[in-house]
Amino acid sequence: MPFAPPSLTHKRAPRPASGPNLAPASPPPEGEGQGEGLHGFRIRKSQKRACCPGRTSPHPVPLPLGEGTEWRRSTPFGPGVATLALAGIALALPAGAEPLVAELLAASKVTLTDNIDLEPAGAREAALVWTNSAGATLRQQSARTYLSADYRLDFDSIFGEERTESDLRHTLDAMARGEAVRRLLFIEAQATATQVPERTGVAPSPSDSSGNRDRVGLQTIRLSPSLTPRLGRFGAAELRYEYARAFTASDLVAEPESHLGRAQVDFGGARHRLTLLGEAETTDGRGRSADSERRTGELRLAGAVSRALTLEAMAGYEDLDSDSWGDPFKGPVWTAGLTFTPGRRTKLEARAGRRYEAPFLDARLSFDPSPRTTLAAEAVRSFTAGIDTLAPAAFVLDPATGAPVALPGVETRDGFGITDQSYRFSRVALSASTRRDANRYAVSFRWEDRDYRARPDESLAEARLTWGHALSRRLTVETSAFARRAEVEGSGTRLAGGGTLSLDWRLSERLSLTTGLGHARGEAGDDRQYHETTLTLALGWRF
Repeated sequence: MPFAPPSLTHKRAPRPASGPNLAPASPPPEGEGQGEGLHGFRIRKSQKRACCPGRTSPHPVPLPLGEGTEWRRSTPFGPGVATLALAGIALALPAGAEPLVAELLAASKVTLTDNIDLEPAGAREAALVWTNSAGATLRQQSARTYLSADYRLDFDSIFGEERTESDLRHTLDAMARGEAVRRLLFIEAQATATQVPERTGVAPSPSDSSGNRDRVGLQTIRLSPSLTPRLGRFGAAELRYEYARAFTASDLVAEPESHLGRAQVDFGGARHRLTLLGEAETTDGRGRSADSERRTGELRLAGAVSRALTLEAMAGYEDLDSDSWGDPFKGPVWTAGLTFTPGRRTKLEARAGRRYEAPFLDARLSFDPSPRTTLAAEAVRSFTAGIDTLAPAAFVLDPATGAPVALPGVETRDGFGITDQSYRFSRVALSASTRRDANRYAVSFRWEDRDYRARPDESLAEARLTWGHALSRRLTVETSAFARRAEVEGSGTRLAGGGTLSLDWRLSERLSLTTGLGHARGEAGDDRQYHETTLTLALGWRF
């Protein structure tokens, strides 16, 4: 299986945006939030234009040092320290290691918008946003180590009609894996930093420079050592511990801490397999109603009927107690499923049964009719509790190759508000992409409905369409359109839509120039209509 870095296999669904792609990491929606402490800070300075009562000065009034300054937490030290530590793991075990591949990225972008805060008519404010960015991409792989890290730092200077502000944002997607003791002891870790909507139904923008007051930073770290002893010729075991922690500047959610213990024993070969699994997980909501405890025991059977078809069955017992859900789940669980791979271009995985005292379904289909065309579909009905409600893992490692595999469904969380409450959900997602000569087409649809006990229920539906055309080897034009429908129980339905048109010119192998035009309109809440038009010009370098 070819090497596939996580940033190339996993992308959360981005909002339509213009400008160079600095790093294939987290989505463009940016956020801000308040917070204090030694987790790292964001400085935000606001200068109000004032001169005389009833009159606005044409120039901002300088503020004394410290006045009008707000400290806002950005990326905590934890993810950065975890990334550096894991880079050390990957580099300190050089047996058969390939050289570290590093690429530096820098860009400068100017965005003109007529509605910086996505407000309705009468409260709109035009602004010029100058964004200077720097980033790095690191890759390293060997038979015993793996390292992948994508980091981007964005510094926004906002010059509005009524204010001047500065904002510093971090985006991080890092993972490392080291084989400390050959075939026995492994150490894995992940660190992420991104921005997410603070509430469901936040007005979308065609640019990542607008609407940031409704978004908040979210950072996570995960550290997981594991032992994998062999049990004779036909058996293997895994003992794993995982520590996870989430950090956010939002006052609406907790910063949960999770501890997971896992014991798994496998017997059999490639065609027939018996698995015994036991898990215990505790999530500490740190003073809020986000505590949960889970204990699971499962017996799994898998057998190959043919080279293309494998049947699976699972039976077990689960005890799940979540403060935000109320009634605990205690009782037997079962699923039955299959994996159907008739060829290299088609794969179907489906499992159905009963879990969490309700029907359970997890079905995924991928089909590549040709080397240039990809189709994918998924349908899921399940339950989410613990730290996964706030910060789900983005990817896991393939046990056969050691390469990361993106976890499906993570990208569908864009558009939902940040939450630490347990919920039952149903999700359907469809996507298709193809290339024909100089043209590239992509279309996607997703729908998800969430049932809560401690907050209003939510649902989100969104469709996106993208078309790109290579005018020459160095000149590419791309246009995209989207439509979104968000519904929150008791707050009504919010509709929004828009699109972008961008032109990318590769001046050289390492220098690119991008210009774009975007427009979005919809409901900003309380039946208030908003619309925004943006114009961007960006210059990007790769070193």
